[in-house]
Amino acid sequence: MHVKTNTTGYADALICEAEGLESLRDGLQQAGVEALRIPEVMEVNQHRLTLRRIDSAPPDDKCLTALGEGLAQLHLLARDQYGWRRDNFIGLAPQPNTLTDSWGRFFLEQRLKYQVSRISDAGVRARFERALEACDARLVNWLDQHCEQPSLLHGDLWTGNVLAHRGRISGFIDPAIYYGDPEMDLAFSTLFGTFGEAFF
Repeated sequence: MHVKTNTTGYADALICEAEGLESLRDGLQQAGVEALRIPEVMEVNQHRLTLRRIDSAPPDDKCLTALGEGLAQLHLLARDQYGWRRDNFIGLAPQPNTLTDSWGRFFLEQRLKYQVSRISDAGVRARFERALEACDARLVNWLDQHCEQPSLLHGDLWTGNVLAHRGRISGFIDPAIYYGDPEMDLAFSTLFGTFGEAFF
């Protein structure tokens, strides 16, 4: 077993994580992806999340290729809207997910403006708010033209959230799921190191 305790300060953080794992499992099953394993949630409450034990080692190129292929299959499943049925968390931070038909509007309001609202320095916050206001419509239109469809995203895809064992992905973990532009997962995969050529 693997037990994770809630250190976030938010009572529903682990419950959201468990829901994310189950939704990823359902999405991968719907997409016919067998190579990416989601750990089984054995118990979850406000204080702890208990998962079936995951054996892990650094993934090799075969695993990373399977990760890229599996993620691509998951992203091909079109969804109806951008966002998610509830707000959840990314790392230790809240993540708003109000559903919308516009990727550009979702990204601007639920990601960029929300992050700017969390800046404690009022002067710095005001400068970022003005910058976003100045490009509001152009940014929304550009993002809407770029994104073909909403896809289920892992949402926090970096090397620490992909575990491997004996040549297979043994744990696709710690999601911050929502429906969005598939390139968000690709961008996150380069944020803290990278999965490399085999993945891409």
